[in-house]
Amino acid sequence: MTTTATNKRRRYISDVNMTFLCALLHQFPEWAIWLPRQGRWMAVRPPHDTRPTPNAPLIWVQASSASKLCDELRRAERRIKAQARARARELAAMDAPQ
Repeated sequence: MTTTATNKRRRYISDVNMTFLCALLHQFPEWAIWLPRQGRWMAVRPPHDTRPTPNAPLIWVQASSASKLCDELRRAERRIKAQARARARELAAMDAPQ
């Protein structure tokens, strides 16, 4: 049997998680982010700025808290941007006259 205090605590935790979720989605709109389930926050996105398709590879990130997920998403974004810059340099080198 749950008490009123337990219900209020659950409601508070739910409200806090929803606030963090909104903030994360605002800061990282390319990511699909799930509310924590069994203490794990999860996020996913395609590796490039393309629409996801059934066969497309995906980048998955998970963390134990919203702040840790935010740090992991920032790291993943830096890797994605670095890979895109490296790919652009490769393509530019292939197109350059020799």
